[in-house]
Amino acid sequence: MSQRIQETFSYTNALAKNSEIINNILLDLLDLTQVDNSTFKIKIDSFSVPEAITYAQATVSYQATLKGVKLQILQVRAVDELYLS
Repeated sequence: MSQRIQETFSYTNALAKNSEIINNILLDLLDLTQVDNSTFKIKIDSFSVPEAITYAQATVSYQATLKGVKLQILQVRAVDELYLS
């Protein structure tokens, strides 16, 4: 892959990750507003643990790369598909 394509891909990934982070912050602020208004409702939902770990790993790896930190991620054991609810 050429350098320009890699830079474009990296930039696009950064935009996507930052957009999702901003979206989560805005949702958190809306949740806080609901708490202040006593209209807060808890939604019970399930999620994939391996998917959450993969997302966290990608986010931390990206931030480490931006800061020039070499990040080595060790996989202790494989996690089968697991859902928490």
